[in-house]
Amino acid sequence: ACIKNGGRCVASGGPPYCCSNYCLQIAGQSYGVCKKH
Repeated sequence: ACIKNGGRCVASGGPPYCCSNYCLQIAGQSYGVCKKH
């Protein structure tokens, strides 16, 4: 299963992956948020 837009993701590129294949890194955090390209 992929992560829907708005869900937390790992910006380093590891699974689980975003459905959109784009993880926006959040400054100062170790995670990001899935966004549309």
